[in-house]
Formats: sequence, C-alpha cells, structure tokens
Amino acid sequence: MISSILRPMRTSQRVAKNTFYLYGKIAITSVCLIFSTRYILQGLGVEDFGIFNLTCSTIGLLTFLNESMTAATQRFLSYTEGEGNKDKSIKIFNSSYLVHVCIAVFIALVFIALKPVVFGDYLIISQDRLKAAQTIYYFTILTTAMSMMTVPYNAVLVAHENMLYYSIMGSLDGVLKLLAAIGLIYISTDKLVLYGVFLSIIGLINFIVCRVYCNRKYTECKVNFRSHVDFKVIKDMFSFALWQLTYSASSIISLQGMGLILNSFFGTIMNAAQGVSKQVCGQLMTLSGTMMNALNPVIVKCAGAKNQDGMIRAVMTGSKLAYFLAIIVALPILFELPYLLNIWLTEVPDYAVMFCRYEVVQQIIASFTVALVTMITGNGDIRNFQIFSSLTYILRLPLIYVLLRFFANPEYAYWVTTVSVIALCIGRVYYAHKKCQLPVMQFLLHVVIPCLVVSIVTSMVLVLVIITLEPSFTRLIATVAISTITLITTAYLVALQKQEKMILAAAVIKIKQRIIKNNIPR
Repeated sequence: MISSILRPMRTSQRVAKNTFYLYGKIAITSVCLIFSTRYILQGLGVEDFGIFNLTCSTIGLLTFLNESMTAATQRFLSYTEGEGNKDKSIKIFNSSYLVHVCIAVFIALVFIALKPVVFGDYLIISQDRLKAAQTIYYFTILTTAMSMMTVPYNAVLVAHENMLYYSIMGSLDGVLKLLAAIGLIYISTDKLVLYGVFLSIIGLINFIVCRVYCNRKYTECKVNFRSHVDFKVIKDMFSFALWQLTYSASSIISLQGMGLILNSFFGTIMNAAQGVSKQVCGQLMTLSGTMMNALNPVIVKCAGAKNQDGMIRAVMTGSKLAYFLAIIVALPILFELPYLLNIWLTEVPDYAVMFCRYEVVQQIIASFTVALVTMITGNGDIRNFQIFSSLTYILRLPLIYVLLRFFANPEYAYWVTTVSVIALCIGRVYYAHKKCQLPVMQFLLHVVIPCLVVSIVTSMVLVLVIITLEPSFTRLIATVAISTITLITTAYLVALQKQEKMILAAAVIKIKQRIIKNNIPR
C-alpha cells in the first residue's frame, strides 16, 4: 500500500519540479526576447531588421522537417529509456544523430544551391544591402545546421527528465542573444553581418556545451556510427516522422488556408482579428504545453516499460493538470477580454473579441485530450491516428468556404473549427482506447465530468463578479483572484481522486518540513 502511494508521489514531485524549471526557462527567455527585439531593432534599424527577418523566414521553410524528426527522436529515446535497454538507447542515439547530421548537411546544401534563385527572383533587397544580406544568409544556414545537430542531445536530456539542465541551456541561449543584441548598439561595423556572426557563435556554444555535458553524463551519447548505427531504427524513425510531418503540414495548411478564405470574403480586417486571436491562443498553449513537456517522457517511458497502470494514471492526472492550467488563465481572459484587448492594443480590430473567445474555448476543449496524444504516439503505431487528425484539419477548409459562400458571416468559420476540435478530441479518445486500452468510462467520470463541474462553478461565480462591478483594473484583479481561489478549491473538492489528494498532502508536508529545516538556526 505504502509503495503504491510513494511511487506516484515521487513521479508527481519529479513532474512538478521539472515543470517549475521549464516555467522558469519560459520566464527568462520571454523577458530576454522582449528586450532583445527592442535592442535588435535599435541596433540594426528598420531596413536591416526587415532583411534579417526575411532571410531567416526563407531558411525556416524547411525546418518543419527537423521538428518532425525531433518528435521522433524524443519518442524513441524515451520509450527505450522505459524499456531499460541501454544497448538499444545507444543505437537510437547514434542513428538519430546521423540522421540529424544528414538533414543539416542536406538543408545547408539545398539553400546554398538556391541562393541565386532566392536573391535573384524571390527576395527584393536594395542593391547596397545585398552583399550583407547574402552574408547573413550563410550565417543563418550555419546556425540552423548547428541547431539541428543539437536536437539529439536535447532529446536525451528530455528522455532522462533532466529538465534542470535543459532549462539552463534554454535560458543561457536567451541571455546570450540578449547580450548580442545589446552589443549591436555599441560596436561600430556592419551590424547585420555582426549579428549573423553572433548568432552562429551562440549556436556553436550551445552545441559544444550540450555535447560535452551529455557525453560525460550519459553512456548512450558516445558517437560511433560504424558500430552503433541501426538502419532499421532509422527506417522506423523516418516512418514515425513522416506521419508527424503529415499532421504538422495539415495544421499549417488549415490555419493559413482559413486566413486566405477569410481574406477573400471580408478583406484584411479579418486577418488582423485572426492574428490577434492566434497570439492570445499561443500564450495559452505555452502554459499547458510546458507542463506536458515535463510529463511526456513519463508517459512514453511507462509505455516502454509496459507499465499500463502507470501510463493510464499519468495520463489521467496529466489531462486534469493540463485542463486546469489552461482554464486558470483562460476563464479570466474570456470574461475580461474586451478590457484586456483595449489595454493591450491601441486599436482593437473588429471581430477580434469574438475570434479570441472562440480560440480560447477551442484551446480549453483540446486541453482535455492533450495527454492522450502523447499516449498514442508513445505506442508508436500512429498512422491511422495521424491520417484522422490531418483530415480533421483539412476538411475544415471546404466547409468554411461553403458556409461563407452562402451566409457571409465570419462567425460561421469558427463554428466549423470548434466542431472540428470536438471531433478531434473524440477521435483522440477513440484511438487511445483502441491502441492503448484507455478506460473510456473512467476517463469521462474521473477527468471530463469533474473538470466540467469545476468550470461551470467557477464561471457562475465570475458572472456575479462581472455583473456586480464595472469594467476596470480593480475588476480585473478581482476576477483573477476570485477565479483562482474558486477553481483551486473546487478542483480539490471535486476533481482530485483520493490518491491524488494524498500525494498533494504529502508534497505540502515535505515543503513545510524543508521550510522549517531551513529556518532552524545553526
């Protein structure tokens, strides 16, 4: 009995600690990004800043391939870590490292070969800045290649749940880029070229530091292509990455296609409103996604260890945590959105409030099943699941077009996307049950229904706040505070199971003991 409680308690504490590290990284990198953008713009000037972004976006067109390989590498390494098979881990790391080196070289050669086309026909750059633009083009290729070769080492850190070092490296990257941006202001030379040099040096530092650390700490990171590369592993990883790529491409096509359809019927004002809603939704995705970054390796390692009970327990708890992390921010945003947008933007685009509310609701719905995606991909057999997910995204477009063609109401586009998100969630539950034996009734009774009860109770309390007070900063603070207190209280009473409450109580006791111990005079 005691061991059955202690094991999930240790896992929960590890996930909580890793989540804390990752949120710390986000906080540091976000602050660095805000100031870096300001200093880069000040140092480069508007024209060179535009050239830099244009060049980077051109090379970024093929990096989605690398993102799919990253997901495959992390999945295979975490799964094998769960199996406890060190020999296989060595083969997977060496195979993935070889693949990433090949991808880096391939993309570098492709873009070097495309340089005459890119600068001759594609990019429009003034003649006096053309040489500098071509120089930073090469530096950007070099930086991208080194970033790709760092991916397998980052995947090893994630597989071992070493989020502390992973977060330190991410924070270091943000701080170095901030220092590079500040350096642009004080160093007199061609600053566009200088910034390209800085970024390449930062990429090289990240690669070297990460490689040295992983080589010393993890045995699987010893590179020996001749002895440890397994072409069957490479084939399996490419197959997995291909279906990940299909899903990623379909989601991008769906998003960009919807923007084009809205533009064709209503003009650029709808694209402005859509852009605002995507930024708001992106922040919510970061909040819940960060926690999942800490939980994902736990779920996949349970799959590798054939620990079905542990995997289901992690998925159940993770689904609730992802949902609560989403709504603790989402509900105040939903109720205070007009006031927040008026503070944030000097001029709020028409339909921005409505589009944002639809996007936030869709993100809340999707957060129910975000842990199920890891469960399914951890299983490895993702072909049918990714085909279903891709079709769910792609089929939005003809439905949106037909509805707008006949009714000319932009809200109907978001009706379609909301229904498709619900369909996607239902599909995730179906495939999690089919591939991973997820107990559907248990998921509904222990996750979905309690979370809905918490949301309804918190929303009813917030309605009273909104009715009682006039829009103001005071009401915003009251909304956030009351929403947080109500949500935490209701979640503890309604949503947490007995074992989860015991784990939480044990964690609180441990924190109190540490505080008392630290305050005892020595």
